Amino acid sequence: MNRRPKHILLVTGMSGAGKSTVLRTLEDLGWETVDNLPLLLLNRLLDTPPGEGADGDDERPLALGIGTQTRGFDAESIVRRIKKLSEDGHHVGTLFLECAGAELERRYSETRRRHPLAQDRPASDGIARERELLMPLRRWSNRLIDTTSLSSNELQQQIRSTFAGDGMGKTVLTITSFGSRPRIAARRRPGLRHAFSAQSALGGVASSRDRTGRRGLGLYRGRSRLWTGDGADRGVAAAAASALSG
Repeated sequence: MNRRPKHILLVTGMSGAGKSTVLRTLEDLGWETVDNLPLLLLNRLLDTPPGEGADGDDERPLALGIGTQTRGFDAESIVRRIKKLSEDGHHVGTLFLECAGAELERRYSETRRRHPLAQDRPASDGIARERELLMPLRRWSNRLIDTTSLSSNELQQQIRSTFAGDGMGKTVLTITSFGSRPRIAARRRPGLRHAFSAQSALGGVASSRDRTGRRGLGLYRGRSRLWTGDGADRGVAAAAASALSG
């Protein structure tokens, strides 16, 4: 006999208020999440055993995302279904995500998306219609979050602090270390033949000659080149090298 999840959370509310963010955060906390499941399939979902990657127990909570775009949506019918699940021994909660109409309009304008209930009309029309359809669920919900002034990160933090109990949502810290051997790469110009002396490796003057036979000078500290010049500047380079060694 398949064991149904004891803890069920219905996540609903205004489109654009953050339902997807809430479901992703709950999934990170160890919840099983399903979005926009047709209500006729709810019993089949509850009777389906966990997948192979799950622990296989009935303590893993289930979050169901439900909105007006869910097939077969009817707020009154959902309330009756919630009552029936509670009578069957499930711990059922309803989280309603509220948001001011002006803020929802701004979000739809920024993302250039159309409201699901107003494909060919202003977003304000769809928002008003959706608010009316969701009113029974809003009245029934036992938890409400107003996301009008919340950023996505702030909403995630609030969900974590609210639903991370019973050992769920423990922070998992993964530390990855890496290293590489120090490597000094000589930067060469095309056609330039470098001749480092023992002195130049420790710091001093090194000479080089290009293909034309013209001699050049370089002032180095360790492997770092500090100054370059031509053969006529040997006195300047020597004085500088003496100052470095002093």
